[in-house]
Amino acid sequence: MALGLPGIWKLTELVVDNLSTENREVVKIIVSELDDEKCEPHIEQILNKIRMIRQVTKDSENRSYVEVNGLVAKELDIEICKQIYMILSEEEKKAIESEENNSHYTERFFAWLNNNRQNFEKEIFTLNYDMVFERSLENLKLPYYDGFVGAYEPFFCPESIEKLDVMNSIPVSWIKIWKMHGSLGWYWKKGSSVTGGKVVRLGVQVNEELDELVIYPSKEKYESSRKQPFITYVDRLKNYLRDGEGIFVISGYSFGDEHINDVIFDGLRQNNRLHVIVLLFSNDDLNRIKEDVMNFMNISVLSPNYAIISGKHGEWKLDEEELEDGNGDITDFWDIDDNSLVIGDFLKAVNFITEHKEVE
Repeated sequence: MALGLPGIWKLTELVVDNLSTENREVVKIIVSELDDEKCEPHIEQILNKIRMIRQVTKDSENRSYVEVNGLVAKELDIEICKQIYMILSEEEKKAIESEENNSHYTERFFAWLNNNRQNFEKEIFTLNYDMVFERSLENLKLPYYDGFVGAYEPFFCPESIEKLDVMNSIPVSWIKIWKMHGSLGWYWKKGSSVTGGKVVRLGVQVNEELDELVIYPSKEKYESSRKQPFITYVDRLKNYLRDGEGIFVISGYSFGDEHINDVIFDGLRQNNRLHVIVLLFSNDDLNRIKEDVMNFMNISVLSPNYAIISGKHGEWKLDEEELEDGNGDITDFWDIDDNSLVIGDFLKAVNFITEHKEVE
């Protein structure tokens, strides 16, 4: 969102508006089944329900669940994913061509990360589907890895992600990107009755024969071969959080995916040498997870006006005396006029980590 792309709620609105009249009516039925007093369901929750309908009906026109037959669910699934592709691709193009093109912030971030030559693996876990990270890394000519191998139709290779021995591992200097919820560049390619099929990566290419874009909503997929990347990435995140001493920084995530939340909190629970730093854009996001994080001493949650550090909740207060001692420009992380912390904004977070040497 900091780069001008729609967030999950805006994306939901755009996708539904672009659906056919018939499919919008089906979405209304599904939304009624997802009645939530807190907020309207977003597109990933809608996809969850559609995938569940496809599972129980086996995509059959003769089987229905909540008045939606399997064939309709399948076609709706495909149309929604195509709309996600078209909307995000167009919005990314407009963001890059705009006067306020902020894509260079991701390039600055990756340049900074790459320059940290310490002997540790640089791993990014993202729930975004867009290709912003890939574009930025390739503009910088930095090598990265996402679990796919091959040249003609790169296919997902789970064994390359699992931690083996040093001789078989990807170079530590390469940045690893694990796209937990799928990508605009991933497609499902049907196979024979023996092979079942596979997830392939085509980058920004579009192939009409591969008409099912691989987008993972909040829950696991309905077929093991399709959900293979999702499961492998989740296992990677589990191992990453449980494996020794480390700092895990979360930016831009509002803890709306219970499955991912469970993995994070389980890592905090099992590894007391792990510390998680959460940078939130709004105070509401902090209030939503307050009760969950108060029980952990190894997580720091920072929002514009409040923080939870070592299980204690408090309000930010600017120390004027420290400013007078010459600690430099604080506008990279503090809005003096609004009296609030601003590094929950990705652009401000990039400024902070790239311009303040002590963070390194």
